[in-house]
Amino acid sequence: MSSQATFTSSSAACSATFTRPRRGARLIQLTEPYVTNLAQLRELIRLAKDRGCEGMALPQGRALVVSSLPACLRRWGADHAEQGRVLVATRQQVIEQAGIGTAMHHIRGVSGDTASRSGIMAPWSIYPFSPEECAALICDLLIFETIVSGESLVTSIEQAGLHGELLLTPMDIQVGDARDVLRAHWRERAMTWHAHSLGLVLYELVEPETLARGTREALQSDRPPAEPVMVYTREAHTWLPGLTND
Repeated sequence: MSSQATFTSSSAACSATFTRPRRGARLIQLTEPYVTNLAQLRELIRLAKDRGCEGMALPQGRALVVSSLPACLRRWGADHAEQGRVLVATRQQVIEQAGIGTAMHHIRGVSGDTASRSGIMAPWSIYPFSPEECAALICDLLIFETIVSGESLVTSIEQAGLHGELLLTPMDIQVGDARDVLRAHWRERAMTWHAHSLGLVLYELVEPETLARGTREALQSDRPPAEPVMVYTREAHTWLPGLTND
């Protein structure tokens, strides 16, 4: 839906947490189009409902894996070890196919147990899937996970003409919501992306290049707020197509 980050300049600095919007948060309407890979997720859900588990490499250094609990039970029954083995093998295969097998940092988002956890992320109920599939996501009968490398995010930032800086260290294993992950620099300005704000990439499957170009637009805008909440063009077309005219 929308994404919140922290803006800093040589004259101001501000931090943000993402459990709830802060008073300093302000919407920025971007001209950058909202581009996602939700169509690929829909296709993987269809395959996983038949096979139990399915994966796909996405462009720009991402891997996507979907598991269906009912299909897993039909296929493997109580053999949880075999189910786990297939899931691990599928995940590793698509990580290699995405070209991020040797990356130092894999940033991972898992849909399970995330319903109603964020006020700025799209709820599963409005994802552009069937009502049955949305309900399965809410109830964790369908679970998907997205893996992106930190280095790939930096590459997308730099391809947008900004300087990218990965803020994770080799010791970072579990990253909390408010942990600084990525920083984009333009002249004396910088924008920091926290772990929670990367839900745009991990759960809404927005392409990293879209995130990078939106970040550039926000950084180059007149007097950007300390805590911008960025809204991309045509977001409503994805989430509420019946209410849009374009």
